[in-house]
Amino acid sequence: MKDITLGDILHVYGSFGLQMDYTVRLCLRMADAVDGDILRDAVENTQKRYPYLSVRMRSDGQKLWYEENDAPVALLHMAERISLNASETNYHVWAVCWWEDFIYFDIYHGIADGTGMYMVLSTLLYYYCRGRYGVMDHSGVRTLDDPIEPEESADPMESLPQIDLSKLPAPAMPEVFSLTADGGMSPGEQELWDVAIAEDAFLRFTSANDASPGTMVSLLLARGGQTLSGAEEGHPQLLRHERETDARRAAHPSQLRQLCDAALQRPHPRDAL
Repeated sequence: MKDITLGDILHVYGSFGLQMDYTVRLCLRMADAVDGDILRDAVENTQKRYPYLSVRMRSDGQKLWYEENDAPVALLHMAERISLNASETNYHVWAVCWWEDFIYFDIYHGIADGTGMYMVLSTLLYYYCRGRYGVMDHSGVRTLDDPIEPEESADPMESLPQIDLSKLPAPAMPEVFSLTADGGMSPGEQELWDVAIAEDAFLRFTSANDASPGTMVSLLLARGGQTLSGAEEGHPQLLRHERETDARRAAHPSQLRQLCDAALQRPHPRDAL
């Protein structure tokens, strides 16, 4: 039995409380049709490299925890979405699918953040490309030749000193722009709009401005909200946004695969929008 660690517990219980799908699927299109036999070997080597991810989530209706899972990680020849921690995936919290020239990597977000996911995915791709194309360079990729360090599965939250929060004053919330009170907008019938942006052009634009796609989307949404509401017309309150940021540098264990993020609140300067 493995308890949910302090750093993961908010994400895990929060996602179940909101009844949200907390799984991530990363899709990769390869240069050639995928060889299922070679991919199976890659999945097996990846599972050996990350033994702490071979777990099954259990629940008694009140508490959630992980149990070790000795079954092989599932490799499914299909493109449809799958259910993790279920019979079709041998009750694992990650699995791999493939179809034609696509590889699909599914993983439960409650056990790894984005950086941790890509660590596992890079190992999977290395072993697949080694078998398929003879690639031998694994610089920056974790392989079976590397020792499994304790820091990979450590939770820095559990080593922090205990603080009595009851003796600390509650932080004051900054004034922010309200679409209803300051912008004069009224709630109406909900409408859903899609904005299509060419992926290659968007990524070039994002990289040229030294930003991540998530940050750029946040700025675009803020700019849209500011324009629609008139927030740029002399209102003292600023639009604010909250961004998740990688806290590995502050937590020190750069090899950490667990959720290691921090919330950062920042105003949107008008001249930046």
